[in-house]
Amino acid sequence: MILHNLTVWNTYTRVEKSVAESHIKQWAALSPPVTIQSPYINPAADAPTGPVDLDTSDELALRSLLLGIVHRSIGDYEPSRAFLTDAHKRLPEIKVSTWIGGVALFELAVLDLKETDAAEKLSVSDVDGLTSLDQTRSAWVRALKSASDKLDQAMALDSNSTDLSSRLDSRITMLRDEIGTKRETLGLV
Repeated sequence: MILHNLTVWNTYTRVEKSVAESHIKQWAALSPPVTIQSPYINPAADAPTGPVDLDTSDELALRSLLLGIVHRSIGDYEPSRAFLTDAHKRLPEIKVSTWIGGVALFELAVLDLKETDAAEKLSVSDVDGLTSLDQTRSAWVRALKSASDKLDQAMALDSNSTDLSSRLDSRITMLRDEIGTKRETLGLV
């Protein structure tokens, strides 16, 4: 399995953009070809030739998971969501790496929060600031609910027999704490 044994957490959130782009190109060069659009993947140039590199659902799901995480880490949220969703959709076909579905949901929850944070930083308030403040608060309410729902789904998939279950449990707990803090900040408690 070509993509086995890659460290997922705490690595790609700190990766430099050039390194992330290099990883994207390397993973996109594996066959079968990636079908999700990304500004970092050139389908013609990156089209793999020769024997199939990734021949199991586990490998294809893991590639999508990693591509989703790396795209998010460099702030390219649309392809990130598409890759993470693809990784999660492959869950029924996964035989060995049963943790991928839960991790994909966790990463989608993180993406919900990162997207909202980025949008908040880019927002421009109107003259009195009330409209933007109300819009920002509404966006956060939606994002926090969506992220919480995804964490609930990830926990439902998690079991003691799942690879990385304790690691996923602790990451979910930490993110729930951050969501709780954000809710308090917004006065939603």
